Amino acid sequence: MESHSSEQQRSKPYEIKLGGRSRSQDWEKDRALMKALAEAGVTWWVEYVPAGDLETMREGVQRGPLRIE
Repeated sequence: MESHSSEQQRSKPYEIKLGGRSRSQDWEKDRALMKALAEAGVTWWVEYVPAGDLETMREGVQRGPLRIE
């Protein structure tokens, strides 16, 4: 990831998006993972909110994004 990121920075702007999993119970562990990915060049993290009952899904969306700063 880092070598690809370095090569791309020389040519044109781009974004790297990762995600696809739900937030764990350990938010600090999730933040540490997101921070390591950001340091490697990832610019977007998309959290997965699994299909379920409407109230549970709303809670997942309403809590907002997990931030590393």
